[in-house]
Amino acid sequence: MAVAVLVSWAVGWYFSRRITEPLGKITEAAKRIAAGDFSARAEVDTSGDDEIAQLARAFNTMIDEVNVARDTQRDFLANVSHDLRTPLTSIQGFSEALMDGTVPPAQQQRVAAIIHEEASRLSRLVQDLLDLARIESGRFIMARRDVDLNEIIQRLKDIYASRAEAEGIKFKVRHPRKALPIIGDPDRLEQVLTNLLDNAFKYAQQSPDAPEVRLIGKLGGVRGVAQDGAGGDLGRWWIEIQVMDNGPGIAAQDLPHIFDRFYRADQARSGGGVGLGLAIAREIVQAHGGEIAVESGDKGTTFTVRLPMNMGHQSTQESAQHASA
Repeated sequence: MAVAVLVSWAVGWYFSRRITEPLGKITEAAKRIAAGDFSARAEVDTSGDDEIAQLARAFNTMIDEVNVARDTQRDFLANVSHDLRTPLTSIQGFSEALMDGTVPPAQQQRVAAIIHEEASRLSRLVQDLLDLARIESGRFIMARRDVDLNEIIQRLKDIYASRAEAEGIKFKVRHPRKALPIIGDPDRLEQVLTNLLDNAFKYAQQSPDAPEVRLIGKLGGVRGVAQDGAGGDLGRWWIEIQVMDNGPGIAAQDLPHIFDRFYRADQARSGGGVGLGLAIAREIVQAHGGEIAVESGDKGTTFTVRLPMNMGHQSTQESAQHASA
């Protein structure tokens, strides 16, 4: 009996140590992290499949993600500070020159245009930050009404035609004669396409060939086919909007992250912005029940926005037949 008690005690002590020792290391690492040492790790054998090893792996993964978030936040603050400081410096410098009378009358119009452009740049940045705050708080509300995407495409064609001419960019727009009806917020959808077009124009200018940007609207066919109760197929017509440029492509390692918040590619398509435009565009598209995708190679990039068609629109059937033909 004494031997059995001794053996039981030894076995209990051994297994207790196997549990309490790694838990103690995890606790110690948690205390170090609470004190601000984010290099701390749970120095526990994580090669096994037991609960302690799983806990240690999850703990270390959590810390890695916390560090990534901290680095992202630090980079974001640095980028925002830079992107705020640059236009503010220009506005301050040029406005002081105007007030001091050091700008010749012949140059005043050009200086005023620069101030206006820099102020618009600031306004866009502030709007992106406000949109991000609304997304984070769940208050990113959009209108829900009948929209013909052809009208948005035509308006953007008129807006960007003069810019294309001034910058020497060939701007091609194509869309069907019939309506492209959806239900959504026209202002937010125009925001998405404006962001994509601004990027396309910027990178088309870096093309070794004649710079070119294309805006294409079309019916994308049926997606998401499912079986109904009677055994028939239920499909949904989708509308596709594509924005294409022939500038430098997006590096393969950047493509999976191109819609991440605060992400900025380090390759040829980097520069400017704080990495919010595409992230906000994806939020808007997804809020409309759609999706946004990107394809790119060594040269040229295509962004595709897919949105569900408003099947209740009076010309929807005609549009579908027109697309099928």
